[in-house]
Amino acid sequence: VTGVQTCALPILVLAAVAWMWLNQQRGALESQSWNAYISAFNSDDPGAFAAVSRDHNGSAAADWARLIQAELALNEGTRLLFADRNQATPKLQEAADAYGGLLVSHPKGLLAERATFGLAKASASVDAVGPLESARGRLGGADPRH
Repeated sequence: VTGVQTCALPILVLAAVAWMWLNQQRGALESQSWNAYISAFNSDDPGAFAAVSRDHNGSAAADWARLIQAELALNEGTRLLFADRNQATPKLQEAADAYGGLLVSHPKGLLAERATFGLAKASASVDAVGPLESARGRLGGADPRH
């Protein structure tokens, strides 16, 4: 019995050291992902968020980067509704797909709320393109902006 107890102590110490090291590494990786997110947020490059979501996949920062990408696509699609509806539809669908993809991972809290609301806005905007074109056709193709 004493031989087993003698072997168990070093194993427990080794396990505790390994557990502490893994926690430290996990914390460092999480910190790096948020640093990358903040850098992307402060840059003028929308592609920086794609890099965060790709390079730090599985982190909270990557999920937020995906949300920002979806919001950028929604904003661009909404802008295009007033400029070029043919380009608006794919951009709005891209936004809806991005929000839906984010919701598949079952986010929590504010991230879930913003993704749900964004999906609703993107879906409503995609659904509105057809009626807008139909109304425009009834006006004889007139563009009320001109």
